[in-house]
Amino acid sequence: MSVIDDRGRVFGRVNLVDAAAAAFVLLLIPLAYGTWLLFRPAKPRITSVTQVPVTREERRIAGPVRAMAKLKVKGRGLTPMLRAWIGTEPSLGFVFEDPNSADVIVPPMGSGTYDLILTDNAQEVARAPRAVVFPANESRERIKVVGRLVDLDRATAESLKVGDTIRDASGADVHVAALGELQSGRAPLVPAVEVAKANTFSRSASLVIGCDADPAGGPCSIHGVTPAVQTLLQVPGATPPLTIFVDDLLPAAEARPADVTVRVTGGSELALVRAGDRDDLLDSRAAVVTSLEPSAAASGRALDLHLRLGVDAAHDGWRYRGRVLKPGAPFVLTTDRYVVTGTVVSVPPHE
Repeated sequence: MSVIDDRGRVFGRVNLVDAAAAAFVLLLIPLAYGTWLLFRPAKPRITSVTQVPVTREERRIAGPVRAMAKLKVKGRGLTPMLRAWIGTEPSLGFVFEDPNSADVIVPPMGSGTYDLILTDNAQEVARAPRAVVFPANESRERIKVVGRLVDLDRATAESLKVGDTIRDASGADVHVAALGELQSGRAPLVPAVEVAKANTFSRSASLVIGCDADPAGGPCSIHGVTPAVQTLLQVPGATPPLTIFVDDLLPAAEARPADVTVRVTGGSELALVRAGDRDDLLDSRAAVVTSLEPSAAASGRALDLHLRLGVDAAHDGWRYRGRVLKPGAPFVLTTDRYVVTGTVVSVPPHE
């Protein structure tokens, strides 16, 4: 029998066209595999991780969460689609430079040693074990946050005591310096704050909290968030959970006592002022009216109030509740019965 018969079959069994197609398919398999090996993306690999300074632009891009650090990652097969993790925390950004270099923007984290992990579509593709080390923060400051603890359950609200020490997420201590009376709900707060949660309580409070200094010279931050008055501040990881509506931000150090004279003007509210009245501040700095007298130097209704209060030294002189305290500067005295406004007449000389 011939190899190909008169009907075009190979050995009388397989059609020649079918045999040629099968041979072509068999030839394509090694060609396809070779092409895949030639053009497949290299598996990402980390060869080195070093910490470098964070630029001002990168701090701005990070948004409200402050960038703690920047890592320069060297390796092979890096792509713009990768995402970076420091331990179990996602990075603030993965900045691709080229297949051999990228930057990782680190969020606020506690001291310790962490793995750097690269993922692609939630699948881990590279890991550098124990490549990221953050020592204990030696530049941490202490500030006093005065305001109102909100969204407390009754048990937590009643269990808090002056002098309590509470641990936050980084293992730092939060000291309860002062507490006010227990109140139901969130009131009184500014209208912009969301509606109070059901069955919650609030207490005015003064907390001494660790605050990380900004290497760029800006205000310190608490777990990456810059605290500000008239905003809600959460203490991450605190047990029990703590959220405080901030009224004042004060130095943690004790203030210097000072005698200040303030001339206040107004209407019928002046008749409510009495010696012993105290500014509505849950801190030893609070201004107390030691004496008062009608002002002879002002036309109309005016009082000269002699106040005993705590002042803090600043680059521009004395400050009270964060506001400049100089002759001619405005002054507001807020008590539980009235609010009067006036002007500073005299203050102790600044040393």
